[in-house]
Amino acid sequence: MFATREDGGNSTEKTALCRTSEMKGRPSTFTNEHDSYLIELMDNDSQIIVSDIMERLTEKFERFSISNSQLNHHLKNNLCLTMKEATFEAEARNSKENLQQRFDWFMQWKDSDLDFTRN
Repeated sequence: MFATREDGGNSTEKTALCRTSEMKGRPSTFTNEHDSYLIELMDNDSQIIVSDIMERLTEKFERFSISNSQLNHHLKNNLCLTMKEATFEAEARNSKENLQQRFDWFMQWKDSDLDFTRN
C-alpha cells in the first residue's frame, strides 16, 4: 500500500502509508532480503501464521533471532501487514437447540413493543 506524494508539482515519490517519517529506537534487524522473503512467504501461503513465519525465517537465515512482538511490529509498521489469530467457536454454540432458542428469543423480542430507539 503506497501513496504518491508530490513535491511542489516537480516530482512524485512513493512512500509506504504505514511507515512513520521518524526512525525511533534501535535499528531494525530486518534487511531487504528478509522483507523480500516475508512477502514471498505470504504470497505463496496467505493463511500462514506468525509461528510458521518465525520458523521459516530461522531456517532460511542462520543466526537470525527475533521475538514474536518484534516480528508483528515489523510486519505492521514496515510491510503494512497484520496477522490475526484464528479463533474457533464451540460446537455447542451452533447446535440445533441453541439456534432454536435464539430464534425463539428473537421472535419474542420482535413481537414485543420494546423499541430501543425510544427507550
